[in-house]
Amino acid sequence: MAITDGLTRTLNRKAFLKRLEEELSRMSRENSFFCLIMFNINYFKRVNDKCGRR
Repeated sequence: MAITDGLTRTLNRKAFLKRLEEELSRMSRENSFFCLIMFNINYFKRVNDKCGRR
């Protein structure tokens, strides 16, 4: 099973949550900082229809 999206090459939800848990654990262990930036692409369907797999 793929862990990344073929078009965007970003982690799928399950892989993302696993990686997030790992990084939060590492942050706690190393007493360091963590920053997470998320964004939403409005009308992504248009992008997917234009650039997605055919």
